[in-house]
Amino acid sequence: TKYPRYVLIDASYFNHAFAWQQLGNAHKAKEYYSLLYNKFPQSEFAPDSLIALGEINFEGRDFKSAHKYLELIKNYPESRVYTFGLYK
Repeated sequence: TKYPRYVLIDASYFNHAFAWQQLGNAHKAKEYYSLLYNKFPQSEFAPDSLIALGEINFEGRDFKSAHKYLELIKNYPESRVYTFGLYK
């Protein structure tokens, strides 16, 4: 990362991942969503990353990984995506 101390680096990772996802590159999207979650588990974007990782893995028919990521949503009961993650 060129600017590792950038205060919004987590948002940057999320936007980068989302852009790759929209371009149809699931591999790169997973890379950046995972990077965000692993480096910034307390980020406001961490739960959204888990949802995205769950969705990408589900679409790739990797149901075990999808379930693993969606189960982690339980660690974020205050998140705006909490109920959606439980539903999935």
